[in-house]
Amino acid sequence: MYDGTLYDGKTADGKEVQFQISPENVILFDDLGRRLEQISIDRIERVSRTPRLVLGHRDRFGWRLIVNGDLKADDDSRIIKKSSWARLQKRYGLVPLLAGCAGLFALVVSVALNFSAVVVPLIPDGVARAIGDQFQSAFVSSKDVCTEEQGNQALQRLTDKLTPQDGLRFAPNVVVADMGIVNAFALPAGHVVISKQLIDAADSPDEVAGVLAHEIGHTRYRHSMHALVDALGVFALLGALGGDFGGLSELAVVLRRSRAAEREADAFALESLDAANISPEGFAAFFRRIDLENFSLLQESGENPDDKGGVETDDDEAGQPSESEAANADEDKQIQSDDGPSGETEEDDRRRFQTWFERFESFASTHPNTKQRMELVEAAIDPLRVYDAALSDEEWQVLKSICGLPSNDEDEATDPGDPAVTKAEAASN
Repeated sequence: MYDGTLYDGKTADGKEVQFQISPENVILFDDLGRRLEQISIDRIERVSRTPRLVLGHRDRFGWRLIVNGDLKADDDSRIIKKSSWARLQKRYGLVPLLAGCAGLFALVVSVALNFSAVVVPLIPDGVARAIGDQFQSAFVSSKDVCTEEQGNQALQRLTDKLTPQDGLRFAPNVVVADMGIVNAFALPAGHVVISKQLIDAADSPDEVAGVLAHEIGHTRYRHSMHALVDALGVFALLGALGGDFGGLSELAVVLRRSRAAEREADAFALESLDAANISPEGFAAFFRRIDLENFSLLQESGENPDDKGGVETDDDEAGQPSESEAANADEDKQIQSDDGPSGETEEDDRRRFQTWFERFESFASTHPNTKQRMELVEAAIDPLRVYDAALSDEEWQVLKSICGLPSNDEDEATDPGDPAVTKAEAASN
């Protein structure tokens, strides 16, 4: 015989009772030992064990029997544990419960798929700037940033032309850096990095303007912050404030852009060029050169751009390194001879840095292809319109000298077969 307090679910008053459990029934007695009720054991369920054992009735909402002490093992095993699902089903009914679960699932999936859209607007501007600063310092060494004053003034004038009159949440902070590769990319909180090699490869300031406007578009829509939040999560991203990046190669991976992001950045670029009365022809020309350079690279490596399986090559040429590969091999040997087989040099770091950026090449599958983007840009060109130059001839020469050494078109002309050039990701980042 067990003691307990019975609540019948009809009144708030509890009644002291005694009960016993048999294989088929639970029998209740009042405090004088008089039999009150006999309930089939399959209608009794265990609601909870802590802080005290509570039994419920499957057919009587609110019916509770609070047990004083513990049940014997045999008696306890006869009581069925009541599931939360059963309690909810009893209270609300099966159909409304299933509908509610479906709605909750849809909400969870929606939040998961649009996690950054929910979180990014909640990140304080000060935190976003700190994250942007940390990521820029991780990608670009301060010693590689070009600091020639007149060149930076010309760059700022071009940036101002491409910035909307109503401003942006984060004013563009554009720097040029000597990275050893043609590239341009945007980072959180308005940071934009353009490589010296991209400016050297450009034929006109209008080309640079198109690429710069595209990257400012990424900052306008905070694509980098969205990508980082989606890939790393909020806590890992905040951990980056302490410099815990887990490798720059992984940073390059998470900064990949979606097709939608690229289309938004292209659309912003065209709007900015239009507002500044700068012809989109330079932007289109840059696309054309990227396409031609990539085609040259495919031909040089023995691949057919329309057949990723490659084409046949002569047996005596197959497996032979190209001139650029041989030069790189000789340079590697020279470095090892100077610093030892395991020595780390600044050039080793430079090559590793370039390799990290070459990881961006794998993002091509997520970007609109160059031909489609070029067609979109070309469609925006008005042949009857008189456009202004992005920069004057003097400003353009100053910008090309931003890293302190004037570019020489003959000495520094960029070879389309150069691996650094063929990695031109400027307009696809």
